[in-house]
Amino acid sequence: MTRHVKLAIWAAVLGLLPFVVFLGVTSHQLHNGELVAYSYLNFAAIAGGGATVAVAVAMARRPYLGELRPPRPGWVLPVCAVLIVLGAVQLVRGAGFFPMILGCETESGTMGFCRPAVVG
Repeated sequence: MTRHVKLAIWAAVLGLLPFVVFLGVTSHQLHNGELVAYSYLNFAAIAGGGATVAVAVAMARRPYLGELRPPRPGWVLPVCAVLIVLGAVQLVRGAGFFPMILGCETESGTMGFCRPAVVG
């Protein structure tokens, strides 16, 4: 197995694992039965996303001029692009920015919250 294949597998595992593993905190505040505040922080997603981006960048990096390595296969750059997007999604998701963008939460165990649409 080549270096690029091993790194691609590691990056994919690191990028997909936070969808299964939650290591963080969530909190919500209800006032008269309405959701007024919700916060979400997933340390596993932040770490996994950062590691995925770092591994993808290491995969895409060209070897030094003095190194005697075989040339990079053609599939590496598209895979790196996908892995960087996956890592960025995990970073944004782990930092809790999706509630602000989407307005809905479903990762809080059995609780699922959606903010009402603001009309005005």
